[in-house]
Amino acid sequence: AALWRERLSTVAAEDFEVRGAARCIEWLRGLPDWRVAIATGGWRASAFEKLTAAGVRTDDLPFAAANDALAREGILEIARQRARVSHGGGSFERAVYVGDGVWDARTCAALALPMVGVAVDAATRARLESHGVSPVLPNLADPGAVLDALLDASVPTPK
Repeated sequence: AALWRERLSTVAAEDFEVRGAARCIEWLRGLPDWRVAIATGGWRASAFEKLTAAGVRTDDLPFAAANDALAREGILEIARQRARVSHGGGSFERAVYVGDGVWDARTCAALALPMVGVAVDAATRARLESHGVSPVLPNLADPGAVLDALLDASVPTPK
């Protein structure tokens, strides 16, 4: 863990953060009708370290990681459950996942969960689109575009 933290301290935050992610998460947290939770296939400790290095405040966010379940579907379901508990129980009108990998698209398709893709390059965009992800953004720097994408997101259906 110490070596990992040492390595993180030598890397700029923008090397970990999808451009605009920290600011976008804070903006979404301020909207009355939206809630944020994090689900990652990484291990909790390293994920928290990376999020912190990227400037994402995680102190009160519902969170699930590989420590919680082996299958990505399980991780995502645990994150959704923790989000419900964290925000007073009940259910949400709409849940949308934001991800950048084919595994994210497959997981969302399996769970019938809408997804917004984030692709920092053309190859990633093509992979996500071939797995039926729509919309796909180049980054999260424009909160208005992110909100539009969240509202327009559909369940991935591979082409």
